[in-house]
Amino acid sequence: MGAGTPTTAVQAFDDTLANLRNLATAEETYFTDHDAYTSTGSKLADEGFTRTPGTDAEILYAGVDPKKGYCLLGSPAAHGAWYIYDSQNGGFVHKGFTTRQVAASYCSDSKIKHYAPIQ
Repeated sequence: MGAGTPTTAVQAFDDTLANLRNLATAEETYFTDHDAYTSTGSKLADEGFTRTPGTDAEILYAGVDPKKGYCLLGSPAAHGAWYIYDSQNGGFVHKGFTTRQVAASYCSDSKIKHYAPIQ
């Protein structure tokens, strides 16, 4: 696809889900190696997380409890909807949320208060 904005809303959605899935894989790998989850982007990159080439998805990570799980939020900037991956609630929640705050409120653990950007 190349650099820049995905050409369709469907492609942007697919790329966002791919980035969230890749980030979840890095989280699980980090947990296996360190017995804890992390919100540090560089540590997740060390575990293999890279964005899908050519995407403009903003991905945010929320740390719940390093031993309990995580909630990931992603939005393709050009299309505005927010999607979540909730490790404590079966993974993806297939619904486009209107804002990051609304998406965050659907994460299964209400203790999530801080979202750190993952570059």
